[in-house]
Amino acid sequence: RLRASRAQAVPKSSSKHNVLIAGATSVIGRQVVEQLYYDDRNVGHIMAVARESQKPYYFDEYDTSRFSYHSLNILKPREFTNLFLSERFRDAQIDTVLHLAFMHRSDAPAGERHELNVDGTRAMLLKCAETDGIRKFVFLSSWDVYRLKPHNPVLLDERCDLNFAQRTHGWIKDRVDADMQCRAMMDHPRLQVVVLRPTGIV
Repeated sequence: RLRASRAQAVPKSSSKHNVLIAGATSVIGRQVVEQLYYDDRNVGHIMAVARESQKPYYFDEYDTSRFSYHSLNILKPREFTNLFLSERFRDAQIDTVLHLAFMHRSDAPAGERHELNVDGTRAMLLKCAETDGIRKFVFLSSWDVYRLKPHNPVLLDERCDLNFAQRTHGWIKDRVDADMQCRAMMDHPRLQVVVLRPTGIV
């Protein structure tokens, strides 16, 4: 309640970012939604999308004037088109997309996993590239894309080699493929593509 009242007290600003979050019902997605929602000085409207047909209960606390949930299967072009051409999408004036829709289970069926992780990422990236209002695309990759070798430095950075080894697990190959698709679009004249590669913490 305190957070909600604080959010209402902050005046609106035209410099705020309006964000679409794909994969919003994942563990990370839910946390990102919460952090952005209460960052009301910098974030305007949040459009959360995921496969679930109904809005999950944990999104009920958010004010619908700043938050909306929409069911979207990123593997279905018609659903993509309907959402991005809809009046609610135009009204939200989305300028930033966070792509978190990724199957993290390494034991998931290979075909289903590849379809979502690689084809789904490509579809979202291309849709953002052809949508004029979107200025930034943020993709959540992982440190798993790096190839571990005996002579690696203690601290890895983005200049280190990616894992293209033939015997690499398919889940990591999906990671690398999706990562490379995003890197290939980094010279886009309008869309800024950002790839994040966080590491696990034990």
